[in-house]
Amino acid sequence: CNLYLDIPIIYLEQLYKKDDKAPIVGPSSYKEHGFRMLMIWASGLNPDVSLAKELCDALSAVDKKTIADSVRKQIEQGNNSKAKSKGQRCHKCSIA
Repeated sequence: CNLYLDIPIIYLEQLYKKDDKAPIVGPSSYKEHGFRMLMIWASGLNPDVSLAKELCDALSAVDKKTIADSVRKQIEQGNNSKAKSKGQRCHKCSIA
C-alpha cells in the first residue's frame, strides 16, 4: 500500500462515481484522463506560483520544448487579446 499513490487513485474513483458522463473508455477518454491528471498535478503547486509558467517549465524539463513554446505563444496571444479588449466596450456595458 503506497499512501502517496492511493490518495489520487481514490480521488479519481470518487470523481468517476460522481460524474457518470465522464468517458472512462472510448476515443476521447485520454482527454478526460489527461485533464484529471493535470488537475492533480496543479493541486500540488504553491498557490503563489504561476500555473502557466510551471507547466511550460515542466514541459521543457521533459524535453517537450516545442509544446512548451506553443503553450507560451497561446498564453501570450490570450493576454494580448485581453489587453486589447479592455478598452473596448459595447454601448450596453457603459455605465455613467
